Amino acid sequence: MNSEKSGIESFRWLAGVIAAHPDRRVVGSIRLQNTVNLLQRTGLPCDYYYMNSFQGPYSEGLNADIVLLTTLGLIDQQETLNGSGKMYMFEAEEKATLSALAKYAPYIKVLSEAQANVLDCAATFESYRELGLSFEEAENYVCRKKPSTCDPQTTTQAFGLLKSLGLL
Repeated sequence: MNSEKSGIESFRWLAGVIAAHPDRRVVGSIRLQNTVNLLQRTGLPCDYYYMNSFQGPYSEGLNADIVLLTTLGLIDQQETLNGSGKMYMFEAEEKATLSALAKYAPYIKVLSEAQANVLDCAATFESYRELGLSFEEAENYVCRKKPSTCDPQTTTQAFGLLKSLGLL
């Protein structure tokens, strides 16, 4: 497993990723799932297993580590209600900062600045590519699965995001 090789466990990488965001905050559990998934694809040494769900790549292990990080006092998780349901905000304590993340800082910056729908489209597309689908097949699946989220403009931006991460 990647995290064993690095000497840093996945839950510490996760806390560090949250801490590396502006204001040490990530708003949205889907955003956090997509961000970590794409960072793993760039080489972040976590060992989260992702499956394709209706909303895109999802890791139960990442969710379990959120509970652990909250218990350890490395992050705070807040739940709020918005027009479409529950929204989660994850805020890292300063002690969650991880200097080993420095090489991923440019990627985290790009991901944190991406619009939620672009990030979602990019992560879902990349999850299909990870299953072995060709570029065109993955694009077709994403467009069929999420037609309201992944319109032509959004998919173009998603491909630009993936290109900036070195994944295309």
